[in-house]
Amino acid sequence: MATFLNFFKLVKDIHCRSFLFNGWKYCNRSNASINTSINPLKTQTHIPLNFSNPVATSCRTFHKTAHMTQSTVPTDETRYDKFVEISFEDTVKNIFNTTWLRENCQCEKCHTKETSQRRVMFHKLKLESFIINELKTDRYISGHTSVKWSDGHQSEYKNSWLQSMAQLERKSITSRFLWNNNSISNMLSEFHVKFEELLEKEESLKLLVSNLIRFGVGLVVGCPPNPEATQKASERIAPMLATMYGTLWEMSNKNWMEFKDTAYTNEEIGSHTDGTYFSSSPGLQVFHCIHHDSSGGETLLVDGFYCAEQLRTRFPNYFEVLTTKRLCHDYADPDLKDRSTEPILKVDPVTKEMEWIRYNPYDRSAFTGVSQKELPEIYSALLQLAKLIEDQNNVFTIKLTPGTVLFVDNWRILHGRTSFTGNRHLCGCYISRDNWMQQARTLKLI
Repeated sequence: MATFLNFFKLVKDIHCRSFLFNGWKYCNRSNASINTSINPLKTQTHIPLNFSNPVATSCRTFHKTAHMTQSTVPTDETRYDKFVEISFEDTVKNIFNTTWLRENCQCEKCHTKETSQRRVMFHKLKLESFIINELKTDRYISGHTSVKWSDGHQSEYKNSWLQSMAQLERKSITSRFLWNNNSISNMLSEFHVKFEELLEKEESLKLLVSNLIRFGVGLVVGCPPNPEATQKASERIAPMLATMYGTLWEMSNKNWMEFKDTAYTNEEIGSHTDGTYFSSSPGLQVFHCIHHDSSGGETLLVDGFYCAEQLRTRFPNYFEVLTTKRLCHDYADPDLKDRSTEPILKVDPVTKEMEWIRYNPYDRSAFTGVSQKELPEIYSALLQLAKLIEDQNNVFTIKLTPGTVLFVDNWRILHGRTSFTGNRHLCGCYISRDNWMQQARTLKLI
């Protein structure tokens, strides 16, 4: 009983007029300080909190009504279910959770500016720490919003920061260009970055990383044909990723028995992505052909996201299969074992844009990870995806020569090669997804 009375005492302390509508309590704070640029609260408007149809008036606070009895207490969800609406420049209206606002207070007591880390943990604060006594904001995105909380704490936020945080997904500054053979052939010259300029100029580094974001492909020309120079070009983006192949690997059909992998032969290899047997596939793959004394061995490149979008348009049911069914991939060297189980395709849950394609029919395991009865629709989906990947209209062919270093986004671009004669010697490396994305953010490209 005492807990019940304390809860309603807390509600009373909020000082609000309440209206019920479809299970939502709509509160107008009688003591809120609102400057003249913010629309006054209209008490006749009774609208439930709905992010797809936000209320059009500034500085409103909402919380979901708890259906309480004398034997119940506030749950974790109802403790933190209050929201405030803040409008900027009369057109931008955003709803903020008050717990989120308090947790992300930018003052020096709550936030370390140098490291962008918070000092105060929300779960250690009392409930009144999340109740707004006073909110003031000016109408411009370039301005500020200040909040006085019931526990006496004061917060101030840049309106531009609040606006950016209100977006469900931050938009990339560099947009993707999905391509097939015809469209990419006309843009090949845009990919070239000179080796010496890459080492010396941030502008050239930015161009290379921008190309990788936009096209999934980048080329560095004029690189000395040796592993050391290849390493310098690679590490200009980020450190090399260590795997069972080492950091900087060398691959030749002369040493194919070193690893039990068809990449170390002179056979044709169909388009695929690497490291599907890792829990996190390599982010970038780097290739440099430093010697080839005969013919063949052209590199095949396919935009996996372009193919995935074609699949989504033509066969949406198969697209769903490949985004929901988790398939197993193995590395099955007698002395080295690795395994990962993930969907072939992954989409962002908010934007629905492609996040990855993990396609490697060579390493897809006999151990499927799904029931036998699920296999017919999986095989049907894989067939349609394979047709798109192998369609020559979607395959771009390039002959790698000594001095040209190829960078590919391994989460997006499939690579393969034609068969060849003679001796062919490549070197290269992997770079983790986290590390090259870190570089892209540092360069303000995403």
